[in-house]
Amino acid sequence: MRDRMEAGLPAGGVVVFALVVSLAGIGVPGLWFDEVATLAASQRSWDALGRMLTDVDAVHAAYYALMHVWLGVVGYTPALLRVPSALAVAATAGVVAEVARRLWGRAAAIVAGAAFVVLPRTVWMAIEARSFAMATLFLSLGVLFMLRALTTGLRRYWVANTVVTAVACVLFFYCYLALPALWVAAGWQMRAQRRPLGPLVASSAAGVLPALPVALMAIGQRGQVSWIPLVGPGDVVALPRVFLGGFLGDLFPMRIVVVSSLALVLAVAVALWGLVERLRSASGEAGSEGRSGVRGEPGESASLGGGPLAVLLLGWAGLPALALLAAGTVLPLYDPKYCAISAPALALVVGAGLTGLLDARRSVMRAVCAALAAVALGGLGVQYWAAIRQPDAKGDVLAVARTVGAVKRPGDGLWIQHDSLARVARYAYPDDFAGMRDLTLDRDLEGSPTLWETEIPIADAGLRLAGVRRVIGVSLTARDASDELATLTRLGFREDGVRDVGDYRVWILERRS
Repeated sequence: MRDRMEAGLPAGGVVVFALVVSLAGIGVPGLWFDEVATLAASQRSWDALGRMLTDVDAVHAAYYALMHVWLGVVGYTPALLRVPSALAVAATAGVVAEVARRLWGRAAAIVAGAAFVVLPRTVWMAIEARSFAMATLFLSLGVLFMLRALTTGLRRYWVANTVVTAVACVLFFYCYLALPALWVAAGWQMRAQRRPLGPLVASSAAGVLPALPVALMAIGQRGQVSWIPLVGPGDVVALPRVFLGGFLGDLFPMRIVVVSSLALVLAVAVALWGLVERLRSASGEAGSEGRSGVRGEPGESASLGGGPLAVLLLGWAGLPALALLAAGTVLPLYDPKYCAISAPALALVVGAGLTGLLDARRSVMRAVCAALAAVALGGLGVQYWAAIRQPDAKGDVLAVARTVGAVKRPGDGLWIQHDSLARVARYAYPDDFAGMRDLTLDRDLEGSPTLWETEIPIADAGLRLAGVRRVIGVSLTARDASDELATLTRLGFREDGVRDVGDYRVWILERRS
């Protein structure tokens, strides 16, 4: 019992660290468009959510269902909307630490878990109210259960692997892209141990089948990602952004992004150097003792040999990005955030590599390189954590809501520029719009068959303007609002003030005497 508690200490400590890092300031950044989409879908009734999913976002159906239950229990605030992602990141950190402990020991567990927590992509994922964190958790659990199945041969671990893999793919079907690395690694190890591949084949097939309907529905709704540009040479050069987090261009000057990318590449290169050294050393020790594999619990067979382990880690870390980059040259599929599921693999590489170089038997130069790489990764995490926790880090939605809340008066009319989707500010921060009369809303989220509401033109809002003395409008600065303003002028209003708020413009219009 005591040994089991001691074995769980690294994972437990990492989970606490992850909770502190992820939950601190979680509600400070304003929600952005994608997060409001989660809110807009999850606050519907089950019937309305079902109707919406037949039109759009079927790929997120499982996540929206979970969030519907969560919000129904705890209620809504921007922080509470993000808490499930923070909890999933903390749990994943524990899983990463446990995988590293079983493969390489306690020191690697602590470093790998901490590395996962401070990776900028993880920092982003922890306060992003989307399915990435949950999917990453279940994919990581799949790796842990696969390793347990390989070391023990017990059927229950193959069953557990099947279940969590299915959940991961249903939550985010791009998890499919990481699975070949897991399958090849496990198959290689099982063949080396002269074990039948039946359990692996059965578990793999059963794990991917439940998500196939989701994938087919997503293909039918592929027009919703038509905004994604095709992959160009710049995307290949900017590949480090996969692990550097979101909103980089908005948070940092380009020179900082470039320096951060170089720092990440160099730190990962050092970690890969250490990983190669560790695998080479383990291979030599295994060969001299007439066995195969990298570490195993007492009384268990080794979990993975050097070759299978390299396939697992490097395939998991790189295959999703490479596959999406290749497919993205002809289809709108690639966005760096879609590769967030690879963050645990990179953390495992860092944990194994840096602790390998820091081994007392190594040279001082290797230890210094490992320490510098650790400092670089920690610095990237701290820099990104501080930047992403600014109120405007994710865009202007919060600022728009606060501006409207500051200038509105009870009974004011609300005009939202047609097709601007600026009403997201009202959904995210309803208190700032309380007491206003929405002039152009047709069907609200509950009644709309699509992700967003439907609208009427402002020209048809004459009856709704009866008794309204002031109108507060929100438009996009990049789109001409003159036609709708002219309509409001004909309806008896004149401009009384304008506030520019990032990409939006807030108008104040008074009825002429």
